[in-house]
Amino acid sequence: MTNLPNLLIVDDSVDNLDLLDVIIRKMKIKAKVIRALSGDQAIEKTYETDLALAILDVEMPGMNGYDLALKINQSRINDKVPIIFLTAKYLSETDISRGYDNGAVDYILKPFNDRILVSKINIFLDLFNYKQKIIRDAALLKQSALELAQANTALKKSEEKYRTVADYTYDWEYWTGLDGQIIYMSPAAEKITGYSIEEFIKGPAMIDNIVFDSDKDLWESHKKEEHGSMPGENASEVSFRAVTKSGNICWIDHVCRRIFSEGKCLGIRASNRDITEKVAIESELFNVTVEVEERERNRFAGELHDSLGPLLSTIKLYFQWLAETDDPAKEKLITEKGNNNIEKAIQTTREVSQGLSSVILTKYGYVDAVLNFIKSINDTQKLSINLSFNTKARFNSLRETTLYRITTELINNTLKYAGATHVNISYFYSREKNRINFTFTDNGIGFDLALVEKKKDGLGLLNIQQRLTLIRGVITIKTAVGKGLEIYIEMPLC
Repeated sequence: MTNLPNLLIVDDSVDNLDLLDVIIRKMKIKAKVIRALSGDQAIEKTYETDLALAILDVEMPGMNGYDLALKINQSRINDKVPIIFLTAKYLSETDISRGYDNGAVDYILKPFNDRILVSKINIFLDLFNYKQKIIRDAALLKQSALELAQANTALKKSEEKYRTVADYTYDWEYWTGLDGQIIYMSPAAEKITGYSIEEFIKGPAMIDNIVFDSDKDLWESHKKEEHGSMPGENASEVSFRAVTKSGNICWIDHVCRRIFSEGKCLGIRASNRDITEKVAIESELFNVTVEVEERERNRFAGELHDSLGPLLSTIKLYFQWLAETDDPAKEKLITEKGNNNIEKAIQTTREVSQGLSSVILTKYGYVDAVLNFIKSINDTQKLSINLSFNTKARFNSLRETTLYRITTELINNTLKYAGATHVNISYFYSREKNRINFTFTDNGIGFDLALVEKKKDGLGLLNIQQRLTLIRGVITIKTAVGKGLEIYIEMPLC
């Protein structure tokens, strides 16, 4: 059975370690968990131990998370351990930069969402497993090269001994004479290509013919270079695609050299290894890397759109209001409120750049965050927004953040396009069904929903639908030209 990758979790609270342990077991994460209550204990337990990932609490007595991260990777030259920091407080840019300098790949705020944490853990475990498999494959390739050299030496002593070695190798070995005829071919040829040894012997050109069309120039160039080599020159290598008898494509790692005995050339000795699985793993590893990078880009783009869009729309309203009044008192009030919103926009920009959510949302929850947001809009007297709710209970951060971003996005759309004067928002928690029922209505100009969906130019609605998909939410939209807008959302809390 393959050894499980090691996952280090460090926290000075036994309860926090137990919670992480329960989540890891519950979500069936395939890893061996190493627990530690302090930095010194963690160093002792992981000495000369390969680690796939370390999840460290930032604030610990004695050695804190940053110092521990530095010590963990101090002696690891080629196998740096990725670090996820857990923290219960807002971190400064200096603290965050320090963490990244010490090996951090991510920060997660407490209380954290189980699924987000598990998703991040699985990504790094997968990357570690892929890396280990590539290392093992590389070792196998190195071992194969050694076996090939030993087989060539045995060939000079005894053809029978050579055949014994070649017949039982997993690689496809062959020897062709100067006239191109096949002198020897190992049984692995059929396993890799689907063609029998007899078919190759009857048609020696099949070795060239099975090369994939796009790689034929590469193959011919290799043959021209290697088949003119002289005694003592290193074996030449090339990787190419081949078409099997069944029509599938496989990747071949090919090594060959001319064979000389007492100065006389006896032909070409070649070894072909099927590296299809290795290429697939490398490709998958690359795709995972690209996917993670692209997901982060999309997340930041969405945060910029959802967070700054409504604030900038509000600031625009203040400028319009300022242009419509000559009252010095109102001008002073408008200027003050506009400056406050500009400060919020600056703060939001900092938060987004750090990958953090709204400070008010994180600290006080959805209801207070929305009330704070709509107050600045109501103060402009251009749009009246009413929020009704039956609870201020807190839920997990993913759902709170999702609903908050949806709410601000809808308000932003109303400000930009609807020409509305009133907005009503209803936020109702059903304890029996453990779900949120959310309603948003405005008395604006409405729009042709079918046309928007057909053209796919309603990016705000598409963004909302994508957010709800992540948490299995359901959205219903009712609108028409001149009829205002009604949106109903049901969002499960588990």
